[in-house]
Amino acid sequence: TIPAGMTLTLDPGVGVKGSGAVLLVNGTLSAVGTAAAPIVFTSYRDDSAGGDTNGDGTATTPAANDWGTIVFNAGSTNSVLDHTVVRYGGGALGSNYHCGTYCYSNVWINSASVTVQNSTIANGYFAGIRIGAVSPAITGNVIESNTNHGLWLEGSSAAITGNTIRNNSHSGIYLTGGATPTITGNTISTNYYGINASGSTPTITGNTISNNTAYAIFLDFTRVAVAAEFSSCPTIRPRNSADDPVSVERTWQVWIARFAIPAGTEFDSQEKVSRYIEGLRVPRSQVPLGHVWL
Repeated sequence: TIPAGMTLTLDPGVGVKGSGAVLLVNGTLSAVGTAAAPIVFTSYRDDSAGGDTNGDGTATTPAANDWGTIVFNAGSTNSVLDHTVVRYGGGALGSNYHCGTYCYSNVWINSASVTVQNSTIANGYFAGIRIGAVSPAITGNVIESNTNHGLWLEGSSAAITGNTIRNNSHSGIYLTGGATPTITGNTISTNYYGINASGSTPTITGNTISNNTAYAIFLDFTRVAVAAEFSSCPTIRPRNSADDPVSVERTWQVWIARFAIPAGTEFDSQEKVSRYIEGLRVPRSQVPLGHVWL
């Protein structure tokens, strides 16, 4: 635990290995590495960082759930993860670890005064970064290969900017609890969902969203306006030339009511786009100003 009013500063190249425990931050954690010498938080089984700490050769390998979480509590101020690697966490069990049942993440942020930038958050149990109803800055990170979500925002208004979010088993970004984040300039790929919003109203602009298994963007609520940019956008094909596709503008808007257009969906006319949405039996009163602008 870092008590309120106290600061723990880690130098570039420092490694921290864990087995079950949580780093509880009530004060300030300053973990500022460099590109050449990142700070690493990882599993005690991770021989790639600091050698064979548990002394078993190659008998064990690291995995999500090996240790707990870096928990930034509400009183934490001016904490920074910069050029830091956090991996194989999320598994501390029980209220003794200040996580409820599970920590469910490599990093859990409950303070607006936290910055995570230029870092790698990977291989976490359930989520890479879990964010409560606060608005931290998450900028320029690689967030990958977590067992469910890259980012999990619960009522958060965080600024999610310029990250690479990939290879997470469920959602690249998962929004719940009325989250209102700004999601800008990210590359979101090879997840199951790119962005998955439940009862939340994100602002989504200038992202590249591609090769996600189910949907690029899935929005599950009554009505929302979305502006998105991504490489798997719907395509209009000319009626008489299936071999000559004409890509629509990569910036498009959807008024949406409990439906989503799957990544890579193709239409051969604007009329068919409208029919697609009308076929979902969405009441016109819930879809003002038309359906889809392409």
